[in-house]
Amino acid sequence: MTRKTKIAWAETLHNAYNALVAGDVIYNNRNELICTALDCRYRCTETSPGGVRIKLQKEMKECWLSGNLKKRDNKWIIAESCRIHE
Repeated sequence: MTRKTKIAWAETLHNAYNALVAGDVIYNNRNELICTALDCRYRCTETSPGGVRIKLQKEMKECWLSGNLKKRDNKWIIAESCRIHE
């Protein structure tokens, strides 16, 4: 009788403020391009993880992205805790 072993690998989360540089592109979990990072950011505070100014691809408008990202296949993927706001 053979036994299947299940291994759960934890994904490393990266703070957008610290990880992104201008020109980086960010995707969703379906591998769809969402936005591009710009060169403006705001610092982390007691209540905020900091953020990066982004340009949304569909609406072509600028917003803020704050929270965590995942690095997968050399691409930035939005994590569940990531937030896009005006």
